[in-house]
Amino acid sequence: LKVPMRFEQVDGSLLGGIPVESVTVPIKLEMGCHWEEIRFIVVPNMREEVILGLSWFDKWKPHIWWEDGFRKVRMPLGSFPEEGTNNVSKEKGQEEKSKTVVDQTASQIPLIYHDLLDVFSEQKCEELPPHRRTDCAIELIPGAILPKPRMYAMTPAEM
Repeated sequence: LKVPMRFEQVDGSLLGGIPVESVTVPIKLEMGCHWEEIRFIVVPNMREEVILGLSWFDKWKPHIWWEDGFRKVRMPLGSFPEEGTNNVSKEKGQEEKSKTVVDQTASQIPLIYHDLLDVFSEQKCEELPPHRRTDCAIELIPGAILPKPRMYAMTPAEM
């Protein structure tokens, strides 16, 4: 930034303790199916990883609700920024992401298994299989205490 910016909190203290002087290059921000390129202002000494400003919320108008102590955000479908802004379309982003994932995955898998690349697809593992005649319902009892599963190591992507 050419001029340091001050971000004051509700209590009057300075966010991060000092004026902000740095901004990132455009970084890909992903939330569910929504993604865009955005610049972030770098604030030192923060507990939060990201704070989205009011201008971002005004632009996208996401639905936000609190449930079981978690913040949940739902982005409206089909909502894209105005023409001429420095954002990337959802479709183009999904194309690019799938190309990159396939290229990375292909380089990690031996050639003899390349005919099975779709089995290793990160994108495909996010989809449910199609319904079949043999599907059966799992009836959940309201208020029942569910069994605690054994813990196993999870990758950061699974958490």
